[in-house]
Amino acid sequence: MYRWVGPNPSPEAVAASEAHYILLANAPRIINVMLHAVIGVGIFGHLVKLYKANESNYLFDGASLVLYMISVILYGTSVLTGNCVNFERCVY
Repeated sequence: MYRWVGPNPSPEAVAASEAHYILLANAPRIINVMLHAVIGVGIFGHLVKLYKANESNYLFDGASLVLYMISVILYGTSVLTGNCVNFERCVY
């Protein structure tokens, strides 16, 4: 189990984040489908852009794809897992 090691957040901040994740967990299924579709379109767009790129684009577009994948992985390991464990609703 992970433990928070920074300064203690205020009760208002904890309540706001809890309300946000409860709203996400109780959202209609179409919201989750649309969010995942946008993620898929983003990955597809990055890969298409890298297909016939010139040399100068490889570094920028490759780095953009790496950062995008890091954000998708963080979303999958924290938000989805947290909703599945804490609110008993798996959205993937």
